[in-house]
Formats: sequence, C-alpha cells, structure tokens
Amino acid sequence: PKEIMDVASFLEHNLACGVVARILAAHCNMAHTEQLFVSGMLHDIGRLILCNYFPEVFKYTLAEAESSGRPLLKAEQSVLGCSHAHLGKKLLNKWKLPYALENNVNYHHQPSASPCPETASILQMADMIVHGMGVGVSGESIVPGFDTKAWERVNLPGGALRTLVKQAEHQIETFRDLLRKG
Repeated sequence: PKEIMDVASFLEHNLACGVVARILAAHCNMAHTEQLFVSGMLHDIGRLILCNYFPEVFKYTLAEAESSGRPLLKAEQSVLGCSHAHLGKKLLNKWKLPYALENNVNYHHQPSASPCPETASILQMADMIVHGMGVGVSGESIVPGFDTKAWERVNLPGGALRTLVKQAEHQIETFRDLLRKG
C-alpha cells in the first residue's frame, strides 16, 4: 500500500545498496562482486513481504518503531518475533536461490554471526553507507546497530570512503536515468 511504503524509493535504496556492495567487494578483491550486487538488491526484500502480505502488522510495526525511538529492525523482532532479514532468507530459500545470497540477506544486520562474515560485512557496510548518503528509503528511520568487526573486515583506507561515495553516486545516477527513460 502506498500509504505505508514508497516502493520507488525503497527500490532506489536497494539498488544503491547493490551498487555500493559491488564497489566494496571489488575493493576487497572478492571474485564474485555481482553476487554482492544482487545481495544488496535483495537485502530488505523481507520488508516487501511484510508490507504486501501483512500491511496492518507492518504499519503497526512502523508506528511502534517511531513511538519507541527504536530501529525498525528491533520493532520487527519485538512485534513479529523475527526480522525482515529472516523473512528474506526464507523467501530466497523458497525461490531456490544460492545459499550465499540467503546468508548475506539473513545476516546483513549481524555479520559476525554469519557463516561467511566477510560478505555479510560488506552488505552491512553498504547499507550503512547508503543510509548515510540518504539514497532511497528502507522503512528504517534510525540506522540499526553497527558491527565494528564488519568495518574492520572491509578495511577501507581513510580517503577511500569519499571516492567510493562519488563512484556510487555516479552509478546510481546512471540507473536513475535508465529508470526515467524506461
């Protein structure tokens, strides 16, 4: 429902996460940078499930997060007993997508708990960077907890973040142009 979520802005956030995750993966010399792009695109898909199939529950969860001043992730866990990340993992499993994608989506808020913390760390950092850039909306009004080990795993040199953001802005603008033409 439009009154609950601006889908275009949500998709923009997820696209930007994919772009930033791919750039970070390249920085870390990972072989499968496109896997991180797809993980970024899908990382919040569980929120679409909530919004589409359980709009009243999702609306209540959004209100609970706002009134309590807690991240939406914490409100999801409190109200639903699980998070959008867990729902996303279940959907990707049902679609029979690669386990690596399931893993990245499931652990993007807690990369140190992941069987593959390197890729989940990249996804968490991408999400944080995109929130910081103010690109799109994920439903989250407060940036959720930050795993300091994830930042250490990604190991960006001091000035690299500015360069990464500029590169991401350019790529995101290219996608926006394509979407406007389409």
